[in-house]
Amino acid sequence: RRIPWPSSARWKPVAVGIGVAVIGIAFVTPGFLDRADYAERQFTWVAQQRDADHGDGADFRALVAKAESLGPGRIFSGQGSGWGHGYMVGFVPNDIGLLYGLTDAVGFNRPTWSLSSSVTHYFDSTDPDQYRLFDVRYIIEPEGTAPLVPARRVEQRGRFVLWEVQDTNGYFEVVDAISPIEADRTNLGTRMQAFLKSSLIAGRQYPTVAFSGAPAAPATIKPGASPGSPGEVLSQTSDPENGRFGATVRMNRRAVLVLKESFDPRWRVTVDGKVVPPQMMAPSFLGVELGPGRHVVTVEYAPYPRYWLLFLVSIGSIVGLAFLDRRRRRKLLAEPVPVPDPSLGERLVADERPSRDSEHPVRAGPSEDEPGSDQPPASTAAPTAPE
Repeated sequence: RRIPWPSSARWKPVAVGIGVAVIGIAFVTPGFLDRADYAERQFTWVAQQRDADHGDGADFRALVAKAESLGPGRIFSGQGSGWGHGYMVGFVPNDIGLLYGLTDAVGFNRPTWSLSSSVTHYFDSTDPDQYRLFDVRYIIEPEGTAPLVPARRVEQRGRFVLWEVQDTNGYFEVVDAISPIEADRTNLGTRMQAFLKSSLIAGRQYPTVAFSGAPAAPATIKPGASPGSPGEVLSQTSDPENGRFGATVRMNRRAVLVLKESFDPRWRVTVDGKVVPPQMMAPSFLGVELGPGRHVVTVEYAPYPRYWLLFLVSIGSIVGLAFLDRRRRRKLLAEPVPVPDPSLGERLVADERPSRDSEHPVRAGPSEDEPGSDQPPASTAAPTAPE
């Protein structure tokens, strides 16, 4: 007996649907497989980084804590991933690890965070003068590596070694001011390259800065002069996290006390209890001119004082917009909704329905030009005789 077979017309849509599904699955499957493979590798990387944080990361953080306990000063541990695996914890370069730990450090090149960002990009890790310039007091290097500059070995944890650079003198330094350098935020780093490579740092002669068209502070010595030591810092305190610094200095003559922090107009400087305006010194630092003698200087960053007002304005704007939107909605709901007239549709239909005589319209009467009209045409009507 012959088995009945469904007609092709009934199976054709099903076959087309199955074919489209197969083609679609074949098209997206490589993408899904690639994402699944990447996710698997990512989970592996996360596990490896977690293990590294518990091992090398713990050793690295212990050395950072040790450096902070020894006294103020910035830390250097490489500049990006280009320094190799020795300067990394897992997949994270040490300079980024210092950044995440909110450590005062040099190495991670921030493009726009402060004026010093474009300057520290050109930091030469083999120049001892630049360690003193930026107050880089500590170096963390992998074991078996000689210190980048003359330094004292402090401690080793795991595969990392902490070194202390000897020729640094803290966040403050007494220098002579020389003729200015003109710069602005877009070219400060490049304009300071010549100064960073010069012998002026060793001679403690720093140019003033005419920043963004503002006048520069006057020089305290003539070009080419070498009058000897301008003075010294007797003691200093620092709290970089809260923006507070202090120093007691003895000045041999008129010179400038430099704070090795990024210049900003919101720094508040007091000298012997009197508020004085800060000035900008190379490469991007804050300075204050002092006369001969002993002085007590305090520097404190004054953040914007009216953040509470900005928050109130923001909250008030949100509440006001919500209130206006609510009023608009209530007004729309209060307006009467027009009720359509049911007879209107019938009248429209009636107007659109053709009449029986639409094909042969009936003329209402003779036109003006035809005989039988009540008035003659304007051109043939007799004029009215005057009375």
